[in-house]
Amino acid sequence: MIDRDDYTLALDAGLNASGWALFNRRILERCGLLRSSERTPLLRAEETSIALNRLLPYGETVELVVEVPQVYVQRKQKGDPNDLIDLALFIGVITKSVPHYAAHTVLPRQWKGTIRKTRHLQEYIVHKRLMESLPDAEVERYADGLRRAPPHLRHNVADAVGIGSWWINNEK
Repeated sequence: MIDRDDYTLALDAGLNASGWALFNRRILERCGLLRSSERTPLLRAEETSIALNRLLPYGETVELVVEVPQVYVQRKQKGDPNDLIDLALFIGVITKSVPHYAAHTVLPRQWKGTIRKTRHLQEYIVHKRLMESLPDAEVERYADGLRRAPPHLRHNVADAVGIGSWWINNEK
């Protein structure tokens, strides 16, 4: 039987694409991006949950760490504030559907501070931090996950790996 502390699944949830990172015994095993073709947030969440469950080792439960939306003051907010409601629904379905022994939520400011996304991944501070801090074998797995994601969505993969790494190194 495998220890409950073995698997951590980190998720940068998004309505259109979600970055994920699976850690085994505190080591990045795989990461990537999931996209859904469904139209409603509920159906997208169900489709994403099925895909996430397929990533997990058979019969295993995980420690689940999910970034939750953060409400900003009106002048700093971008996009439709109602999207936060859909994203909360999406995260709720994922949390209910992925087999876990513990679930945690983190705010963006908790794990990365007030870093802005950049146009190019190479300029994104989360990516730079990961490239400097991950061991070589994990950098290869991270790079593999990035290669499989469209360039404009690679920050989601970087964020998922960043969330998981931060959780393992600071909270676990």
